Amino acid sequence: MIEKKHAYLIVAHKDPWLLDTLIRAVDDERNDIFLHVDIKADFTHQSVFAPRHAGMIVMPRMNVTWGGDTQIECTLRMLEEVSRHNEYSYVHLISGADLPIKSQDYIHAQLNADGQMNYIKLDHDYRYPEDYRYRIGEYHFLQNRVGRRNDTAGRILRGVEKLSLKAQRSIGIDRIKKFPYRLYKSSNWFSITGELVKYLVHNAYYIRKNYYKSFLSDEVFLPSVIMNSPYASTVVDDDLRMVDWTRGNPYIWRSGDFAALAASQELFARKFDTAVDSAIVARVGKELALATE
Repeated sequence: MIEKKHAYLIVAHKDPWLLDTLIRAVDDERNDIFLHVDIKADFTHQSVFAPRHAGMIVMPRMNVTWGGDTQIECTLRMLEEVSRHNEYSYVHLISGADLPIKSQDYIHAQLNADGQMNYIKLDHDYRYPEDYRYRIGEYHFLQNRVGRRNDTAGRILRGVEKLSLKAQRSIGIDRIKKFPYRLYKSSNWFSITGELVKYLVHNAYYIRKNYYKSFLSDEVFLPSVIMNSPYASTVVDDDLRMVDWTRGNPYIWRSGDFAALAASQELFARKFDTAVDSAIVARVGKELALATE
């Protein structure tokens, strides 16, 4: 029996040297790489390593804005391309600021042994429906233009958005009421089966209709759809990413953390930044991601 491939969906917006290291780490004939480089980035896919073994599909560039529904749209476009391209056993959504901390032999062996389990990290501290109110209760018409902007135009747009939200609340707009199920929140990074990808793509129209014009719902749409689907029983509450939220938002790994990264049972780690510590990027890429079993 021929082993099905894995698909790596990489979304990047800066740090081409780190992205180069990441692509080298997953450059394996058992993988296909779907790469999106944000249109705001000052580099293109041609600036980074061209894989020699993995297939590479370069996605049309779009402007992905923090907190906006463009984050959901980028993910959906990549999932739709995956579903058109091939049959995959697992599909990984990974940031361009992340690296695998296990070899491809290890990752394929572990996930193929697990079979049909889906890995997302649920946020159990979020209360339903109170904590979801600001994210999705009203329509955030300007979030794709606001993002994290803090210039004069950004502050004006943010003020207009606040007035819009206040007006909507005053007339009783509550989008959550129309949802026939409970909402969930999770990390927006995941490792899921190709079968589940097809289910999500099948529901893409519904996702676009109900989760757009929202705030930070890239962390809401996917777990909500999955946890209210026949695939809920296949969810493992672990996104297989080593992330430290106690020392940062999240913490950026440094050379002194190498031993902890090497000892972790997770498959990936986020996040890294060559402007903060390039040595840890090089060492993880060479000694962990490219290690021979």
